[in-house]
Amino acid sequence: MGEKKRILLEHIFGVDIDPQAVEVTKLSLLLRLLEGETAQTVDAQHKLLRERILPELADNIKCGNSLVGSDFYDAHDAGAFTDEDHYRINAFDWSAEFAEIIRRGGFDAVIGNPPYVRIQTMQQWAAPEVAYIKAHYEAAKKGNFDLYVAFVEKGLRLLGERGRFGYIVPNKFLTTDYGEALRSLLAKSESVDGVVYFGHQQVFDGATIYTCLLFLDNKGSDHITIIKTKPEQLKHNLIAAQESAKSESMASSLLTGEPWYLLGKEKQEVFDRVHSKGVPLLELPALMSRGSSTGADTVFCLRAEALGRLLTRDGVVVEIEPELLRKPIYASDFGRYEFSPSNEEVIIFPYRVSSDGYEAIGENELRDDYPRTYEYLLNRRGELDQRKQIKEWYAYSAPRNLNVHDHADLLIPLLANRGIFAPAPDTGDQYCLMASGGFSVSIGNSGSGEHSNYVLGLVNSKLLFWVLNLISNKFRGGWITCTKQYFGQLPIRPINFDDTEDTAHHKKMVALVTQMLDLHKRLPKASNEHEITLLERRIQVTDIQIDALVYELYGLTEDEIAIVEQASN
Repeated sequence: MGEKKRILLEHIFGVDIDPQAVEVTKLSLLLRLLEGETAQTVDAQHKLLRERILPELADNIKCGNSLVGSDFYDAHDAGAFTDEDHYRINAFDWSAEFAEIIRRGGFDAVIGNPPYVRIQTMQQWAAPEVAYIKAHYEAAKKGNFDLYVAFVEKGLRLLGERGRFGYIVPNKFLTTDYGEALRSLLAKSESVDGVVYFGHQQVFDGATIYTCLLFLDNKGSDHITIIKTKPEQLKHNLIAAQESAKSESMASSLLTGEPWYLLGKEKQEVFDRVHSKGVPLLELPALMSRGSSTGADTVFCLRAEALGRLLTRDGVVVEIEPELLRKPIYASDFGRYEFSPSNEEVIIFPYRVSSDGYEAIGENELRDDYPRTYEYLLNRRGELDQRKQIKEWYAYSAPRNLNVHDHADLLIPLLANRGIFAPAPDTGDQYCLMASGGFSVSIGNSGSGEHSNYVLGLVNSKLLFWVLNLISNKFRGGWITCTKQYFGQLPIRPINFDDTEDTAHHKKMVALVTQMLDLHKRLPKASNEHEITLLERRIQVTDIQIDALVYELYGLTEDEIAIVEQASN
């Protein structure tokens, strides 16, 4: 027991802003100290050393704000804060509270599970602390951020010359915009030693948080160890996990402020090759835009029944001029190579759309030319006025690029677990893409020359979905986000139409995708099981042909193709 007490008092320290957490930690450590002891061993220890059995831990486990130092009050009048404010701020001076350790250069090890709090949330109840953190931490100086990025920076500062660091943190900082400052800081310090990546697997019970383990070494490291595994495979033993899981390595010099995809040498080479052959989708050029939000779907969205009867979602019969009705598009209305709207709704569409833009119909025109619609919306104005940031009380809260959607070429869902991207309808002016439906992409009028079916074949291929899966956010079940930030960066292989071989490849892809679209249209109409089987086989064969053509377009070797195929399977 004596040795355990010495280790506890000389080597274990902690800080938490919550006084209850501090007391619980002290109690847990003391209980651990007593673990395995008996009345006889405790009594013998007491008689031998003539000191209290359980030590006082006030100098080891302390209550304070790990991120906000006592210099907080250099920029603030302490008298302007209430007692409650001071209790919340709880400024903490590491140099004073752990003077001997800081004097020696810092801690040998820093471990923790920092709080995950978006700064927009914290701004509402702790604006002075947010301002302090933004001013004192490189990782928090640009834009919005999550509080844990500042904790990573603080932990790195507290490390001694040969110190080691280990945190469990959300993995979003690896690729998101708000993680750029932290990535730059860590890359510059050359301190990253390893990352254990769990992907969409969950670590915490009862909370959906996508995490990773981040390990830093203050003496620096030439290579980073990357372990991609499931949380249960750790079994409290990282060494065992490294042996059982697939471990990869990459050079530390590859890290910059750009997104970290942590691919390992072989995958990185394939990733780099694909990008070297393509240009980002949005630079074709192409336009990509999110669907619209009405802010009050229960008002604008109506159920269409036989003989043109319209009902609200509550079952009330209403009359609306047909000229102001469109079909809403949800994510369930399209899939891989097919646009097949299945919802029975219509949506009130109080807009004028042209090739140059769009605008809401004027209120006077709405009242005079569409009296039934105006009367219906007026009767629901109480609900409509409760929406935020509306320009016209009778229009959508967030109409987005309606003119782009009307002439779009592709439809992209918010989430995907494979290439499930679809052609947009030719009659786009009869539809309204909803925010929950995802995004539309317009290519045909970009002037790039590539046919929209060519691009559709690329983005639905195994290769480009492999790329998208690497760069995008991960969610449970293997689903990933297809937002503009990620999908818009997909490397599209441009066609040199002055090159005969390139032109032939383009023509072949367009023909294969046209065939695929036709097969998907025929499949729901198949009259018997034999016909269904034949169509499904043809779809499968066409898919394989498209993937093979994509591999050829990007110049992948057989070994590189095997890497993509293995990951896709």
